[in-house]
Amino acid sequence: MKITRLLCVAGVMLLMASCGNKRAAGNDDTTSVERPATESAIHTPHADTADSVKNELPTIIDFSATWCGPCKMIAPYVHELQQTHSDIVNFSFVDIDENPELADRYGVQAVPTFILLDADGKEVERATGANPDAIDDLIDTAKDISL
Repeated sequence: MKITRLLCVAGVMLLMASCGNKRAAGNDDTTSVERPATESAIHTPHADTADSVKNELPTIIDFSATWCGPCKMIAPYVHELQQTHSDIVNFSFVDIDENPELADRYGVQAVPTFILLDADGKEVERATGANPDAIDDLIDTAKDISL
């Protein structure tokens, strides 16, 4: 059982590393098949600048890419959180290939990366990788700062 768990963790780590390295290598392969709306990143215009993210709720920005396996794996979970926690936190989704300037501005080195911004658009916390527990921690922090 421990060997199976270790192999699964190693596989996820390899996928995460390949996603980070693919962007760093400058691979512009955007010819991949589009994902259905329930699994794809939603590109919200208000995520283009931290200034325009200002509102009464914190925001989690999900930086992902269409070619990223871990991004595809975690997307349904993130979209479920978006629906169940809309009263606590806003979600914005950014494809790093479509908006590399924003990814660079936030220092995104690998995908998926989730960045929690407070209501004023300032970074509070971030999580990298397809880790549901880390995303849940961001939600908990968002609850704390929105009180």
